[in-house]
Amino acid sequence: MRNAHFYLKLTPDELLEYYQGYKKYVRVKTFQGYSIQFRADHLRQWVKPYGINGEFEIRFDDQNKFAGLYLYRDFGGGTSVQSAKSSDPPPKKTTPPNGPNQRRRGFKTSI
Repeated sequence: MRNAHFYLKLTPDELLEYYQGYKKYVRVKTFQGYSIQFRADHLRQWVKPYGINGEFEIRFDDQNKFAGLYLYRDFGGGTSVQSAKSSDPPPKKTTPPNGPNQRRRGFKTSI
């Protein structure tokens, strides 16, 4: 049985693209240095209000078929209480490079 480890962070907005059917697969770069693509359905059990943010292990059987996805570490989604200040201004909203009404595209939004 083969396995690979990777880090994945998806915001709720990025996850919405998968659930609305715009995207079906997640592509990640493993700690070992190669890219893996798998169906986004496999991530459903780890979706939280902040999205997904953690380290995962993906396993394959002897025929290189998907055998399982396991969460190693969940990093949570919020900022820590020590670093967040009530006097900080809210973050600025930026428009995507393709225009205000288009979805962002590219590798960065997939991982």
